[in-house]
Amino acid sequence: ASHRNITVRVVPVEPASEQADEAKKFGIEGRKVQSERAGRTQVDEVFLGAVINSGANEVVIPFFDVGLPIEYELTRSVNTVAAETRRRVGILETEAKLNGGFDFSSFRSSPEWRIVTELKKQYEVESVSPATPIDESKYDVLVAVLPSSLGQNEMANFVDYVKKGKP
Repeated sequence: ASHRNITVRVVPVEPASEQADEAKKFGIEGRKVQSERAGRTQVDEVFLGAVINSGANEVVIPFFDVGLPIEYELTRSVNTVAAETRRRVGILETEAKLNGGFDFSSFRSSPEWRIVTELKKQYEVESVSPATPIDESKYDVLVAVLPSSLGQNEMANFVDYVKKGKP
């Protein structure tokens, strides 16, 4: 898929080692994992992540959790870094707050939705304000969740974008 050679570098990592420091620089952290050996239960710190890069394009998988489809994650990551450029996804700012943010009325912050985290693994993701006309040449797709929460002017800007035939 990469149309180039792929080099695999496997780095055994022990906690509190030079390799652990290198892994942490990439965002790969050790996790406590419980296992059973010779009838005994023990907890070990395990580093089980990957960095896939090609030039300036890089994808980091910080940890392969139980249930995470490893083949899918690796294939998606190789395809992502092999592309010349990443496609751009705009996320329309609505009351759904997909990108998370701070709620001044309750003085609490909310995290970004998991779908946004997943999209960021493969695409350039940007928050889009509906307060001004939306530049249709800037995004490959615009995600609008709960557009009914938009004000009249914001809705007009969103509808203008859709009428131009943009996804």
